[in-house]
Amino acid sequence: MRAWTVLLLGLLVASPALAGKKKKKGDEPAAPLVGWHQAEGATGACWHAPDFESLGIADRRQARSETLTAILAQWKGEREDGVAFDGRLVENVETVLLGLPEKIETIAPKNLELCTKAMAGGGTAAWDQWVQSLPRSLTKGECARPLDDTIFWYADLGMGWQGGTSICSDDKVKIWASAADEYRVDDNGPWINAAGDMSKPTAGLDGYLCTTEGCYAGQLLVRFRGQSGAEVIMPVGLELIYSPPEHGQIEFAINDTTYFNNVWRVVRGIQHRTAVTYEPLED
Repeated sequence: MRAWTVLLLGLLVASPALAGKKKKKGDEPAAPLVGWHQAEGATGACWHAPDFESLGIADRRQARSETLTAILAQWKGEREDGVAFDGRLVENVETVLLGLPEKIETIAPKNLELCTKAMAGGGTAAWDQWVQSLPRSLTKGECARPLDDTIFWYADLGMGWQGGTSICSDDKVKIWASAADEYRVDDNGPWINAAGDMSKPTAGLDGYLCTTEGCYAGQLLVRFRGQSGAEVIMPVGLELIYSPPEHGQIEFAINDTTYFNNVWRVVRGIQHRTAVTYEPLED
């Protein structure tokens, strides 16, 4: 019986039908392409990014950096493969990606797709158009600069909107003006501060920047313009606390129709000058 058992085991090991076929070397899956590779018949090479999801934190950061460096080099024409996009455009995209490095992983596959088509004879027009769209598409829904620090301005009575500053939807800002500084916005009119001429409401009057209830001639105003295109003008006076509904920009102005005749008050040789401050607040 033992002899028959040994014989049967020998047949199992020796017979491909019973023991299974051995894997051939050619049956192994091909390793994914990483780095610069030029397809057969292509006019140039394209950058193949690694599988970012499979990498650890440190390796992932390094891979992002290498991918960005490679892609930018090709866009700038440094590879001399017939690809060269507008230098200022490439710088703008680079600035965005340095601030949003996770987006590098997003653009790498699309860049490879467009590069492959271009190198196969499809031309770079579609690729160029895509690169041109990146600054806007990458920052859509993103806030470029939250208001983290107090910003101080001196109002310019000779101009309208000024002091443009980025603000994010989760920011809360206190906008306030120095009360002691005075100016005049009408010839022979009263000396007023940023609260405005309280005897001259501008609701419904043509030509003024703010024509709603609570607005007065010479008053400090703030304008918010959101990424969606929405715009709102609000009276500040001496102080306003504001939380924007979306990412956007704030700027201020004096509520007036003309600016050429506005003058600062001068007392004992010292000219007044209204200070306007944007101060971030904690919720």
